[in-house]
Amino acid sequence: MQPSSTSDSIDIDAIRIPDDACCNCGRQNDLSIVPTPLKKTRFMLLGGSELTVTLGFPYCSGCEKTAPKHAIGAFGKLLIAFVLFWILMFGVIFMPFNLAAVLPGAMLPLAVFSVALVVTVGYFRLRQPKPPKTSLDQPVMLRSVKQLFGGDIVGLRLGFSNTSYKRSFDEANQLQIASGVLSTEQVG
Repeated sequence: MQPSSTSDSIDIDAIRIPDDACCNCGRQNDLSIVPTPLKKTRFMLLGGSELTVTLGFPYCSGCEKTAPKHAIGAFGKLLIAFVLFWILMFGVIFMPFNLAAVLPGAMLPLAVFSVALVVTVGYFRLRQPKPPKTSLDQPVMLRSVKQLFGGDIVGLRLGFSNTSYKRSFDEANQLQIASGVLSTEQVG
């Protein structure tokens, strides 16, 4: 028996969004409510589907630009390393000093890939927000979605980079969290 959508589906409009502080840095003045598209992509073999839930969160003028910025996932970071690998390979091949003569056969691509990987990992490790900002990307993320086969959303899990804002959000949504249709977690 399939649960009825009226009693078990989450009502997105019933989610209470605290608007007394910026959801990124916690600043309490110069706030505006910004529609924040929270996306979750599910991959299946060669294709996938994307679900977008848009909620209005408070941002100060300094953090407002982080609202639409989705964090780059592991696949995206690997793709960046791959592109950097090819850029470096072409650079090594066409440089006046022939590095290919110094490194034997398969060692050159391995060495270049290692450099590309170290540069990519280093960039993303060093890329940190300046306090009190808690994220350079979206400070609120859609971590998971429970969805029925018919499309009804029966559960959301949101991730927050700002601990105090997460606490305020949890307090404002005690009923939904207690019923299990909404959950939160600390990220970053």
